[in-house]
Amino acid sequence: VLGSSQSLELLEGLQNSGLFIVSAGANVYRYQHLFHDFLKARLSSDKEKARELHLKAAGYYRGRLPETAIYHLMKADQFDEAAQLLEGIGKDLVRLGRFDALLERIGELPENVRDQHPGLYLYLGDVRRLTSDFDEALEWYAVAEERFSRLGNALGRSNALRGQAQVYLD
Repeated sequence: VLGSSQSLELLEGLQNSGLFIVSAGANVYRYQHLFHDFLKARLSSDKEKARELHLKAAGYYRGRLPETAIYHLMKADQFDEAAQLLEGIGKDLVRLGRFDALLERIGELPENVRDQHPGLYLYLGDVRRLTSDFDEALEWYAVAEERFSRLGNALGRSNALRGQAQVYLD
């Protein structure tokens, strides 16, 4: 993220000295909690630098750990990009039962961004349907149908209607 070519050596040296970090696997390290909190507090004093680092981290994690990339995009106020990535992985999160993570991330997005990504409303419907909250599922599917219609997306509207039908089949 910082563009240093000696990061691994520095991390290994810190870990071997017992300073600030612990090993989390082969060439993977994490900060000790107290040091992590210190770094976050220090970074919060420079909003532009924080945004820049979050964008770099998002770029690094995009193809590796998309949920982590979404976190960093949100921290950098790149909500539209975060929503696009979330739409791309939402189906997998639903399939894996990661409902809380999906609900939390969608809930953090501004409503105007969610409205431009109505697939997110489908996921809200899916989560509510799969947790037997059928009335709320129907509400989210109806929102998805309306947003897809407004955007002229017939396939999305069809998926929203299928979600509504699925509620009655469950």
